[in-house]
Amino acid sequence: GQLPDDAPVTGPFVYLRLHGLDDDPDQRYRWDYTPAELAPWVDRLRATAADGRDGWAFFNNDHAANAPRNARLLIEMLGDAAIPWG
Repeated sequence: GQLPDDAPVTGPFVYLRLHGLDDDPDQRYRWDYTPAELAPWVDRLRATAADGRDGWAFFNNDHAANAPRNARLLIEMLGDAAIPWG
């Protein structure tokens, strides 16, 4: 399931594990996120940064190599709030 929009941050950092949005287990791990699907996470990660916390986002890799593409998109959407790893 999806994390509720009002889920509180209770630790010193935020860790996101993005597997996909489909409830079908055969499709969930084959997800290619759109900007609209990542936008709520961009808002949450920006809020996390504004609170002085680090935020980490990890994408599930799959046969189509969506994870690196999705990570690049998230970094672009975060703009100055992103500090790419690596």
